[in-house]
Amino acid sequence: MAITTAGGIVLSLNGQDVTLSPSSTGDLKKTGAEYTLPEPIAIGSAKDISAFLSDTFGAPALPAASTFPSPLDQVYNKLTDLVLTVDEFSLKVPPTQNADGSDIPPATRKATSFTVGISAMWPPGQEVNLITGKLAVKGIYLSVSKDDTP
Repeated sequence: MAITTAGGIVLSLNGQDVTLSPSSTGDLKKTGAEYTLPEPIAIGSAKDISAFLSDTFGAPALPAASTFPSPLDQVYNKLTDLVLTVDEFSLKVPPTQNADGSDIPPATRKATSFTVGISAMWPPGQEVNLITGKLAVKGIYLSVSKDDTP
């Protein structure tokens, strides 16, 4: 009987704990480490995240809707009310040693790779109808990947 253990990581994103489960085990120096998000997590609206970044790090806040002329102020409010959800998150930290245990020179090591998928959806009743009662846009989805694997 073999028993293995593997540790994941917990990120803090807009005050929400995001647990990334380990996808790899063994000698991580030789194989690298991989982590994935086990289930989607809502992180708030663009307004919420802006307030968090501003309050926590002093980042510039989003401008007020009143700084836009009508009807752009309404469009702006609708966009910043979108509820953001991290649907996908994977992280791969490359190995620092070759299979034989020798160090991989820093100049030839691969960079950390990641994929993040975020959806943004309006609350129920705020969809954009394309065909009333039949077809509506509820939000958008964006995936960003950086891969430096061979």
